[in-house]
Amino acid sequence: MQDNFVLPRVGEFTSFHELDDNYSRYGNLFPSLNKGTNPIAKKNFFQRAFVVADPGYGKTRLLKEVVAEVADQDKIAIYVDLKKFADSKQSSLKEYLKSRSEKLKECDLRDLKFDEAVICFDALDEIRNRRFTSSLNTLKKFVSSYPDLSILISSRLHFFKNKLFKISDLDFKYWLIYAFSHSQIRKYLSSEDVSSSEINSILSLFTNNNRDLIISVPRYLKLLPEYLKQNEVSNLNRLNRTNLFEFFIFYKLDLEERRSEAKGKEIIQRVLEMLALTMEIYQTNVLSKSELTTFLDEISSGLSQFWHNIPLKVFFDNSLLKDNNDTIEFENTEFQEYLAAKHLSRLNRPLQVTFDLVIDTHAKEIKPTWFSTLEFLTELDQNFLKPLLDFGKRNKNKPVIDERYFKLLTQFNIDQLSNDKKEEVFKLVFEYYQRVMHWLDWAVGKNLSFYYTQPVYDSLKVYAKKSISDFQNKDQRYVQLANVCQIIGYLIRHQKLTKKQIDYWREKLVTYANEAGGPGVLQRHALFALEAFKDPTLITDITGPWYHEESLVRRRFIEFCIAVDPNDKTAIEYFTDAVITKVHKGLSSIGKITSADSLKYLFELFLSEDQLLEAYLVEDRSGFTTSGAKLLQNLESIWNHDLEE
Repeated sequence: MQDNFVLPRVGEFTSFHELDDNYSRYGNLFPSLNKGTNPIAKKNFFQRAFVVADPGYGKTRLLKEVVAEVADQDKIAIYVDLKKFADSKQSSLKEYLKSRSEKLKECDLRDLKFDEAVICFDALDEIRNRRFTSSLNTLKKFVSSYPDLSILISSRLHFFKNKLFKISDLDFKYWLIYAFSHSQIRKYLSSEDVSSSEINSILSLFTNNNRDLIISVPRYLKLLPEYLKQNEVSNLNRLNRTNLFEFFIFYKLDLEERRSEAKGKEIIQRVLEMLALTMEIYQTNVLSKSELTTFLDEISSGLSQFWHNIPLKVFFDNSLLKDNNDTIEFENTEFQEYLAAKHLSRLNRPLQVTFDLVIDTHAKEIKPTWFSTLEFLTELDQNFLKPLLDFGKRNKNKPVIDERYFKLLTQFNIDQLSNDKKEEVFKLVFEYYQRVMHWLDWAVGKNLSFYYTQPVYDSLKVYAKKSISDFQNKDQRYVQLANVCQIIGYLIRHQKLTKKQIDYWREKLVTYANEAGGPGVLQRHALFALEAFKDPTLITDITGPWYHEESLVRRRFIEFCIAVDPNDKTAIEYFTDAVITKVHKGLSSIGKITSADSLKYLFELFLSEDQLLEAYLVEDRSGFTTSGAKLLQNLESIWNHDLEE
């Protein structure tokens, strides 16, 4: 791996449904219980997998690192930018690959074994709309023709989700790239010579309310060291994506201007903003040189005389565009989206113009391709909240509204919102999910909890006060109560409830968790909320989940025990039962036991129950590589005479 490359955390899934369920629950946060599933950490590159993530999480960098790593093993490794292949208009992907690899020219693809070559196809989501279907068909045909070839294909998560029906017949695994952890952030910043005390201050400043840690996204983290060279750490408390992008863009334009001794960075940025908006309107990430020339000719009359003195070569050399010989594109898609948002924010009537562009008046919904640009706009201007709210109110009776609308609505800076406005957002979002009977998206639920104000408490409690007969049917009860449990779980974590309210919900949540039957979502959400109490006595109070017919409930209960107190004796008994019955997470739970008394109790169970020891050894037949290694490590750290006996 190249210097200064921080190994990402990647979750591996056997289906997109499994990945999507994980993402819905955890978002971009890497679940601690998934440690050991990272195919990148194991350098298990020879696979067929889709690599998906949100923007900025390092899909391209990861694929290029895989190619470099495999090439170092003297094996065939090829990186392919799919949008460039699509624009090449070549009909044969095989011939296109051979033109990019001398080694590949000398062999037949069909003769290659699974661990002899890796082909990395990047940016499926960036292929132009008019060429997407034909390019995808070419790719699918290639994948099917060479079933023994290791292939990785990357895409933005939301794009992949929307286009899944077109590629669901490919037998691939699914890799999800997660956000950086605090330790990864520390490692990267340390390598950039940021002091430990500064890193502590940075992590404290960036951990804010209803937004995820901005610098946990690799792309933004990479921008931070340069920002720190010109700004004090104490000035970071108001830094967000738009500030960081604005600094980096202007910094880069300034740097290029000084290198070339050409002037005009301000006008170049304005031209780039107009170009980005034009590309967003036409839903493309790539322009041909002739299209760019036409664009520049059309806008030149409205620009200052200073623009006409800037040679085209200087514009290319000093901008954020990549020159691909016949085409151009922004260095990354988010720069395009940000610059488009910036130009919209400068217009005389930005709210009106924006909504004229982004609303599909026939379908009465926001066009999916505009959500990323809208996210930047809402950061640039809090005034966008009102029209977004009005849009939701006008369409609240629609059976389906894109989930990204609710994520957008709950990502505003809450410090700048009145309690009345928070309450308005909370009720609109919560009541929609309750009315249409949709499970509340975890990211939306987390964000929504920050919009909580005391007046909305009764709108949550009213569902807990209902009797079973007050609901229209069982499904309505399960969904609505599960959504309430999720929000209550976040409110407890964020210390938003009074002691009296917490005591009330504790009793209700235990009852829900212990319920038998149903799909199990209510029980799992109740366990999520109860986890926030961090009370080991709950492990003995809650018995129902372990006997629920749905395996996901039993799995969630094991996670609950691990989170609350993995050293509790009752929890250890559940862990050993999970090993015997092969419940997912059973094996990994053993590695969470750390205290001397608890480990002693565990080994007493091993010695007294032959079935347990046999099941454990069968499950950990890999030779103590994960759970077993952790168990040994825990034993070594507390080894004493009593344990030896």
